[in-house]
Amino acid sequence: MATEVSMSQDCKTLHVTDGPSLGTYQLYYNNFISISDIWELTIPLDPYDPVNNPYVQVSSPTLNSSGGISLTSNNIGNALEEKMNGVFFLVITDGAGDMSSIGLVSSCDIKCCLAKKLEKLLECNCASCEECTTLLDETSKIYLLLKGSEINAHDCVSTLEQFQKAYNKYKKAKEMCGAANCNCNC
Repeated sequence: MATEVSMSQDCKTLHVTDGPSLGTYQLYYNNFISISDIWELTIPLDPYDPVNNPYVQVSSPTLNSSGGISLTSNNIGNALEEKMNGVFFLVITDGAGDMSSIGLVSSCDIKCCLAKKLEKLLECNCASCEECTTLLDETSKIYLLLKGSEINAHDCVSTLEQFQKAYNKYKKAKEMCGAANCNCNC
């Protein structure tokens, strides 16, 4: 089975499944120059406690015996918000030293922006007026940038350069959405 990566509907948990049992991984999140720091609870199955069960940095993070892991913003050193929007790239190494890579674009913020813009488009009463045409043009560009980002992230050639391209498209789409339209709870 091929390793799969997915994001929860609320963009708060990154899931890796069907990877190599106890395989090690490196995660890049919105930064394709430096590996993201990974933090885990001292006692993984117990709840967080700042004194008795704090988060500690892991030098060689591994998948579990089923080849999976779930990560939240608490686990990823450069995740600054609870919702993890952006581009993820994982390099996974199995016990024999064979490496594979996989990635994902997490875009709750941009999808919410698109939903708001589409609502405004549905309210347009004239198909040819400039306001509606401009809004349709802007919405289309954001959608195409997001799709281009996803295509870069799922390219058969998974390189840091491909993921940087994906992130550049993601950033441009987010910029076009504007801060007022992003990170909403749609």
